[in-house]
Amino acid sequence: MHRGHFSLAVRQKRPLFPFVIARVSWQGQRAGRLLPEQFVGDFRYPIDGRATFIRGLNPGDRLAVRLFDPQNNFLGYTEFVGLEEQAAVSVVLPDVPEAYGTLRTVVGEDANRDGQIDAGVPVFDFYTQVEPEGQRENTAVRFLRSADGLNRDFFNVSGLPAPAVQSEYPDELLTGLLSPVTRPVRPFRANLGTNLVAVPGRVTPVVVNPDGRSTFEVTREVLRYRRAG
Repeated sequence: MHRGHFSLAVRQKRPLFPFVIARVSWQGQRAGRLLPEQFVGDFRYPIDGRATFIRGLNPGDRLAVRLFDPQNNFLGYTEFVGLEEQAAVSVVLPDVPEAYGTLRTVVGEDANRDGQIDAGVPVFDFYTQVEPEGQRENTAVRFLRSADGLNRDFFNVSGLPAPAVQSEYPDELLTGLLSPVTRPVRPFRANLGTNLVAVPGRVTPVVVNPDGRSTFEVTREVLRYRRAG
């Protein structure tokens, strides 16, 4: 019933923003191939806020998050994969501005849907890093195989495993032609839909409640923006 569903939190050891904008997108997987990336919405997250995403999702679907600060500066990008059970996903911002552009992503099954990764399950834990390349559409993001060269203490937040040196990826992200680990990802490339590459503000962000009770139906959100053009 909860296959492919997930809750998403934006965490920071020492909160430095009143809120961030998390742009969520979805690529369904059908017959072993990924469908085109679709805009789910811009969500105004309080730091340490969590929201749940349901409906239409399946294990193996690809989800992406683009993060922006209140002034619409790009803070980073990550991707993760839907699991067999509902997943708890945490995207961790560093707590020093000099490290912005690097994100830690932690994903694991959350069968009882309490927002915490269950004990004894595999945990996927990895870092992504922005490499600006002039024009915005050329911005590249690399999925790091290890945290060598990073100060892992910047990403060490309560309730998550201590940051490890070696990255742990699900197979879907690690292998194949669409593996982001083997090639840089360009989150603002010209062939994406307007909502995916626009500066936040084109679409009014949906506010995530601080109490963690916000729930969004992915297919409904996708259709809402598609109808609006």
